[in-house]
Amino acid sequence: MELPPRFIVALVDGDPATRDRIAETLSVNGYDVRAYVDGTSFLESHDALAIGCILIDLDLGTDFLPKIRKRGYDAPIIVMSAEGNIPLVVRAIQSGAQSWLGKPVDCHQLLSVAKQACHLHRFYRQRFIPAKDAIAKYQRLTRRESDVFWLLTKGMSSKEIAGQLGISVRTVETHRAHVFEKFEATSLKTLIDLTVPLAALHA
Repeated sequence: MELPPRFIVALVDGDPATRDRIAETLSVNGYDVRAYVDGTSFLESHDALAIGCILIDLDLGTDFLPKIRKRGYDAPIIVMSAEGNIPLVVRAIQSGAQSWLGKPVDCHQLLSVAKQACHLHRFYRQRFIPAKDAIAKYQRLTRRESDVFWLLTKGMSSKEIAGQLGISVRTVETHRAHVFEKFEATSLKTLIDLTVPLAALHA
């Protein structure tokens, strides 16, 4: 059987038997499981940079769910609850949960939901976080630095940019240096790569 990447699943469940059974199911299928007995221990110990998902037993309540996002955790949250506890599930979804699993948890459904959530989180980290960072840096540019950035990434020389903008080559070089500094770029290729996530801002 081909194992999935070593995604990290944070498992928050106060019942030792349930926690051990779910942890074993996930572990033998290639997941790195970090088990916690309650929300407090999770918030105190879990790495917010981990790529994976967060699996939470709603018997622990929903009070700490909003704190997860406030602490910087962006992984998908999957809640577990008894079939008849729909109002609690609704509150959990309103508090930031993405998916729900009925209890007792079906192993096949658990693996399916965990796989989808973990891959979604990895996609989010790979695509949207870099784009968000690029946009934040772009917004630090002055209007003229922005002009120089777009012309520079089109392959124009400082002399050509100066002619198009009606400024001196020396001024272009100053703006060029500021662009590289604000984007923390070390090469022109790095700047060119940034034009993809920034294209909508230049439409």
